Amino acid sequence: MTAKNLTTTSYPYQRIFWLLSYTLLVLVTLYLYFVSTIIIGVVGRENLQAEFSSLQSTVNQLESDSVALSGNVTIDLARQLGYQDAANHSSFAYEAEVSGVALSYHRQ
Repeated sequence: MTAKNLTTTSYPYQRIFWLLSYTLLVLVTLYLYFVSTIIIGVVGRENLQAEFSSLQSTVNQLESDSVALSGNVTIDLARQLGYQDAANHSSFAYEAEVSGVALSYHRQ
């Protein structure tokens, strides 16, 4: 009879032990997942910063090349490339006249 009493009285303790063991396993797994996610994010950020730095130096080089080349642009070069003087035109944009039709963004 004592053997039967030992198994019935130890059952709740075993159940609590396994429940706590599974809970601990889940918590450790979540902890490792979150830590690895943070590490991957930090490494990704460092890679993006390195790429940004490389692109920024490329843009700076292109800007300096553009400024150096803009000093060589003259009126004669522009005419050779097909540009014309804008003296004939009084404004940059023209309004088209539409008779009898009203243009609106509202729909009725």
